[in-house]
Amino acid sequence: MTVLKAQQLLEKIPTISACFEKLLHDSQFQPSDLEKIKDEFETYVHRITDLINNYQRSKTGEILQLFNQIADVFTRAYDSNCEISSIEKLHIRLQVIPIFNSFNQYICLSSEGMDNF
Repeated sequence: MTVLKAQQLLEKIPTISACFEKLLHDSQFQPSDLEKIKDEFETYVHRITDLINNYQRSKTGEILQLFNQIADVFTRAYDSNCEISSIEKLHIRLQVIPIFNSFNQYICLSSEGMDNF
């Protein structure tokens, strides 16, 4: 990962965070589980932000690993959300999937019958 690519990732974090917050706002998590997943996501975001701000090429693997963990937490929030409309989920998918794809990271967000979109 180049410095430029790391900076591009840093610029995309607010979009991912905003989508994550939307999912949590309408989630089916119990309050204690909601806090746990929110704390986990925020921890990964802070760690990846710190690593990118103090960029060292030797930390590239760690940055990508953290980004993968962000994808895992995001997927759990997405999959647990039954309250959000299909249109809102589609909007979130359209924002988030290209970000992860551009960094060669896989994120599985179920389309729930919207595979034609």
